[in-house]
Amino acid sequence: MTPLAPRSLWWTPERQERALARNAQRVSYAAIALELGMTTNKIAGFLSRARERGEERGWRGEPEPASTLEDRLPKGPKANGCRYLTGEPREFGWCNKPIVGHGPYCARHAARCGGRDA
Repeated sequence: MTPLAPRSLWWTPERQERALARNAQRVSYAAIALELGMTTNKIAGFLSRARERGEERGWRGEPEPASTLEDRLPKGPKANGCRYLTGEPREFGWCNKPIVGHGPYCARHAARCGGRDA
């Protein structure tokens, strides 16, 4: 079994400063651990002890509310526009081409969605 390095070798002043600074920037423990070549548990333990000692630098505000699907979707298609969503999840948009028949889609998207027209 390999002996463990003394704790002082893990937490040099530079590593402590870097961990505190990155935590204040809301970087995840896993990302901080990867940067410093440590485990996530070492980072969590250090930051927990720093918080108990009052050394933690942080945003100290309320966490940002989690966005909902409704918040991420575009506000809505045109009144008579195709309601087919296009684009990547972070860049959703509506097709908005003229609707065909009584359904919510243009001709192309009505065919793609199984020919629904109602």
